[in-house]
Amino acid sequence: MKKMYKKILVFIFFAFAITTVHVFQSKEISASSLFNYDASGWWNITGYDPNKTTDRLVSGDFNGDGKTDTAAFYDYGSKITKLHVWLSNGTSFTYLGPDGWWNQSGYDSTMISKRVVAGDFTGDGKDDIAVFYDYGTETRVHVWKSTGTTFTYQGESGWWKSAGYDAKKIAGRVVSNDFNNDGKDDLAAFYDYGNGQTKLHVWTSTGSSFTYQGENGWWNTTGYNANMLTDRVVSGDFNKDGKDDIAAFYNYNDSETRIHVWASTGTSFSYQGPNGWWGAAGYNANNITGKVVAGDFNSDGKTDIGAFYDYGNSTTKIHIWLSEGSTLNYQTANGWWEATGYNPKMITGRVVAGNFDGDSNSDIAAFYDYGASSTKAHVWTSEYVSETFIWPVVESTRITQLFKGDDHKGIDIGARTQGVEGDTIVSFYNGTVAKAGWSTSYGWVVYIHHVIDGKNVQSRYAHLVSQPIVSTYNTVTAGQRLGYMGNTGASQGVHLHFETRNCGAECKSDNNESIPFDPLANYFPQYNMATAFSTHSITQDMHEHDHVMEEETAFYSNEEINKMKNSEKKLLGIPLN
Repeated sequence: MKKMYKKILVFIFFAFAITTVHVFQSKEISASSLFNYDASGWWNITGYDPNKTTDRLVSGDFNGDGKTDTAAFYDYGSKITKLHVWLSNGTSFTYLGPDGWWNQSGYDSTMISKRVVAGDFTGDGKDDIAVFYDYGTETRVHVWKSTGTTFTYQGESGWWKSAGYDAKKIAGRVVSNDFNNDGKDDLAAFYDYGNGQTKLHVWTSTGSSFTYQGENGWWNTTGYNANMLTDRVVSGDFNKDGKDDIAAFYNYNDSETRIHVWASTGTSFSYQGPNGWWGAAGYNANNITGKVVAGDFNSDGKTDIGAFYDYGNSTTKIHIWLSEGSTLNYQTANGWWEATGYNPKMITGRVVAGNFDGDSNSDIAAFYDYGASSTKAHVWTSEYVSETFIWPVVESTRITQLFKGDDHKGIDIGARTQGVEGDTIVSFYNGTVAKAGWSTSYGWVVYIHHVIDGKNVQSRYAHLVSQPIVSTYNTVTAGQRLGYMGNTGASQGVHLHFETRNCGAECKSDNNESIPFDPLANYFPQYNMATAFSTHSITQDMHEHDHVMEEETAFYSNEEINKMKNSEKKLLGIPLN
């Protein structure tokens, strides 16, 4: 793998401020090697026809283990449908059998094609599935809630229905994400009214139903042809403001393509203009149709876009556009992966993205049709290495207590939704886990050793909701998931207690000579205001803090805890989770 090193300063533009992030020894890897591809696939089988799932394949964390899985509605004909599931173990997919997590006679899966999405519609940490079913004169949104081991169909009436709403007018232009930043994923679709009139309809989730935001939608215009977007619409947080946005490749007569973006305000979509966040003459959008995905491929907290470009003669490249917060930076025509002998037509309508291997980068998966009912699930894992400092809470920048030296040796970050556990906690920099487990003061906690500018630095992530998902000596990358926000140990309210410390020697474990210092002043000066991004008053915020003043009095590592009986854990005050 070819690597080059340089020191750079990166400017990231957020919706609410202009901020500066310092990058140390940023690694540039030759573009064609940034996706790791194994031709043997993560799953393969004969006797399985992938065409029976085309335009009905989705990805999501269906069992809540932190790794993205895949699911597809398989059409057996005669209105027999089964919802097949492939769970990721980080290196392969486990097919859960032909009966799937749900199956039913009398359900016609052809009535949902190009209108299938996945998302956490209930806010319980497990992704669900929703579809727009075309009844001819009526449309209904059917939902399958994940229990972690099966899908529970919410009934034929669905979470929303409307007579006179034509589902065909949104086919290939439906997306799901959290557009209003309430912790539950919503639905959005570009509706084609004909004659160049387009409206962007939105359905916000209540957790048990979808609320239609009206016919005018969150954006509408005349002179805009929705058909020029079909099968090239994606969603994600492109500007890193906590609200998910929408992007689409618009085809200008096969001779020019632009990526149009609609940034969410939480109650509407703000169209970023016809010039888009990227555009190129000579780029044919038809060659990526049905093969476009979105994900955070470089672990910087902003959603990027990827697409398989068909050069003909079974020559394929994965093109990548990295988000810079207000533009999308095309990573050249060479892409992050290229191959001759790979026919992208064999995966069209069956390409998804997600964190399949459980690291900090998003990956891509596709179901390849080898003919004669032979199928492989190919996966491209992102090998991008970031040495940027990453904010330790993915969903929230709401600071509830500042660094106060010996009186408070770190900072406290409140949950996106006050009092609600489960926000994702990630490593702020590349390093090695010094220890992870249960502390009498920190609760569930992770210690990580870093070398930054030649100096030994330790970071600590305290009060996690449950046992950390990393263990001693694990190597972690910036942005890699460590666990989820909670309220364990000497804590008052749901939050993350985040510390950084200088160490006189390598921080293999707790170092009594370590000296706490302010992570805001040193790594995140853009957040150096206690209520800069708070939706609550400082009085409310201060209820989400801790009383960790001294070093922990007792610590038990994951390795020790995993060998204990429940009775031993109870005796030591260790939660049984």
